[in-house]
Amino acid sequence: MTYLSAHRFQQGIYLFIFLFFAVPPVIYPQTSSNLLNLAKNYEEDGLFEKAVPIYEELFKKDPANIVVLDRLKNAYRVLSKHDALMQVIANQLRADSANIALLCELADVLYKSKNITAAQNTLQKVVALDPGSEGTYRLIITVLMGNRRFDEVEQTYRAARKNLANDKLFILEMAGLLAYKNDYYLSAKEFLRYYNLNPGSLDYVKTQILQFPNNSNDNQLVIKAIRENLESNKADYALNKFLIDVLIKNQNYESAFEQSKLLDSKRGKNGAEILSFANMMFDNRQFAVSLEAFVYFLTLYPNAPQAEMGMAKCFEGMGADDIVIGTRSDTASFKQKIKENISTDRAIQAYQSVIARYPNSEWSAEAYFHIGEIKLRKFFDVQEAFIYFSKAVDSKNPFRIESMFRLAECYLIEGRLDKSLTQYAMINAETRDAAIHDRALFHEAEIYFFMEKFDSCLSRMMSLSGNRNGLYVNDALSYMLLIQENQKENNVLTMYARADLYFVQNKYSEALALLSEIIRVSPNSAIVDDALLKTAAIYSKSASFAEAIAVYRNIVDNLENSTWGDLALKKIGEIFEEKLQAPSEAIKAYRELLSRYPKSIYGNQVRKRMRELEQTTKKSS
Repeated sequence: MTYLSAHRFQQGIYLFIFLFFAVPPVIYPQTSSNLLNLAKNYEEDGLFEKAVPIYEELFKKDPANIVVLDRLKNAYRVLSKHDALMQVIANQLRADSANIALLCELADVLYKSKNITAAQNTLQKVVALDPGSEGTYRLIITVLMGNRRFDEVEQTYRAARKNLANDKLFILEMAGLLAYKNDYYLSAKEFLRYYNLNPGSLDYVKTQILQFPNNSNDNQLVIKAIRENLESNKADYALNKFLIDVLIKNQNYESAFEQSKLLDSKRGKNGAEILSFANMMFDNRQFAVSLEAFVYFLTLYPNAPQAEMGMAKCFEGMGADDIVIGTRSDTASFKQKIKENISTDRAIQAYQSVIARYPNSEWSAEAYFHIGEIKLRKFFDVQEAFIYFSKAVDSKNPFRIESMFRLAECYLIEGRLDKSLTQYAMINAETRDAAIHDRALFHEAEIYFFMEKFDSCLSRMMSLSGNRNGLYVNDALSYMLLIQENQKENNVLTMYARADLYFVQNKYSEALALLSEIIRVSPNSAIVDDALLKTAAIYSKSASFAEAIAVYRNIVDNLENSTWGDLALKKIGEIFEEKLQAPSEAIKAYRELLSRYPKSIYGNQVRKRMRELEQTTKKSS
């Protein structure tokens, strides 16, 4: 093997460098394939201006290359080079003047270049070339839709039906177009025609029509369309039911009720449709309408416990607006007679009638439970409530367990905490339902908190917090945090526990005094924001809404380290929304929550409420 000397190797390197830089490389022409790939790469990068000259060069060399032609035309479209595109299409048409697809392309670019008359003439030529093909009209409609020529789309649908002698063509397309054009009467007519031809499509048709704007004028037009359709389909029970739904949507409850009577008569269902309407109205909290339906049902079928119970529940619902107490009433003044309770009295009388007519039945047990609820919630008569809940517990019925929970609550309000604990133990012994067990365990833990046995409360709350899918996880974690943060200030935690007990017992004056004392003696304590939250809740329950809002606002604006700022804003929004009927102020509070606390656990709930309020406000304006 021969080795180069170091000197000769170095000379060789210099020679290579000289030749590399001094002698120019051979330039090979790029192939059409390379150019096409380069243009495609420009397209993918959005650089259409650079792609166009390459495509134009390739097209000149090979006008028959379909791939190049399509890409060139597409680039012209993207860059809105209308004249150039028209020229290419015109050249194609010289060779194939009856090509419908090319004529539609030409019409499209004419529309885009604002040459409307020429575009319309071109499409008329397309129709003349092949008036008997559904595909022809679909091509034309694609062009028109792409250029938002909606009136012409509607005309084309109608022309296609006429020329093809087929009135069933494009029904759903026409219905959707008319809805887009806000012609809800004709749109509903088209959707209903589609249903007539496809009886299994009612759910789809209902969904589409019920998405129309919910205002009285549009609803009336839909109602008119349904009634007209029913003229030729009187025995269509499903369509009758749909009419009832739309009448209810339009809050035309009287007509909806009359339609329910008519439907029940047609079907011979012995009042089932009337009862269904009554229950639907009750679920929608239209208690007066529901009551009318239940009373009418009872005129037809006097011995109907479900209707009698429904009537009593309506009175109870209507009694929700009865005046119960004065502002800031507490336990000491709570037993005053309400000033006006006509509906509530009627509810009690109706429930007592059910008890008398159907003794020892599930109906009577439910009636006992409801009277107990009225006595406890409306009158705060714990002893009377206890009597009725005890009677509901006496027999096996669906209200037994719930009545046992109420008895435990009555013991708690009376201050008999040991008896309340015993009641929860009885509940746990009687059922294997995991959700009921968790509920009882949570209330047990709360009672230990009220009894100032914080370790016992904490152990139970920790058990509940371990069930990640449980209903009481967040509440349990809140108690755990409260106890753990304030265990070193046991006297303050004890005061808060007593105030909390006074709160659930409706002893608001005593609770407010203790909460104020906590804030005074320990203004820098972690428990202060909890004390403020409880104070605001008391004001809210006492109908002192301005004071409640002021306290919640104090938490948001002045307690920088508070973990309850988002909850306080949520509560402010709810007061404005539900108590003061001020939706615009509620929306402001909800917006502030989302802005200040974008990761709040209440975010999704608040967004939903905002959307609903904004829609309601828009409709009423």
